[in-house]
Amino acid sequence: MRGLDLLLSLGGKRTAIVGVGQTLRADDGFGPMVCSNIAGLVDAEVIDAGPVPENFIGPVLRSRPENLIVIDAVEMGLRPGSIAAMSLEKVRPSRISTHCCSLDLFVGLIGIAIEGKAVLLGVQPACLVFGGPISPEVMQAIEYVSRILIHILGPRYIKTPGPHIGPWRC
Repeated sequence: MRGLDLLLSLGGKRTAIVGVGQTLRADDGFGPMVCSNIAGLVDAEVIDAGPVPENFIGPVLRSRPENLIVIDAVEMGLRPGSIAAMSLEKVRPSRISTHCCSLDLFVGLIGIAIEGKAVLLGVQPACLVFGGPISPEVMQAIEYVSRILIHILGPRYIKTPGPHIGPWRC
């Protein structure tokens, strides 16, 4: 299943979204910033796990999601700001995530309890320097991913005619 199709297949199901990343490390703040943008605008449990996703296993399991979306900066060897959605079952997070061991542990433990799909939604970082600003490419990706998730998982009542942002109404 291709990236966007994978995300579209999650709509209408109980979903947990976990943002992973350290906002003090430039583009590594991708996951938490997307969570900040979509909190309260999507029909999903949104959790900013920061750089320690393993500390949020309990809250994720208590939300009893059918599907899981993990949002993180991911080393994919692509152009900075490139976005990819992939099944977590087919990915070894320790090889690509900027949070290797903790995300590996999180996915291993949480994956057992998820009956539906587990998806890694990643962005290729440009800069991971401590104290650095988020790159323009990743800032654009944050806005784009936020709009997609709001479109796919947003409650029906906010889908009213209004200003267009991309191909979706927000």
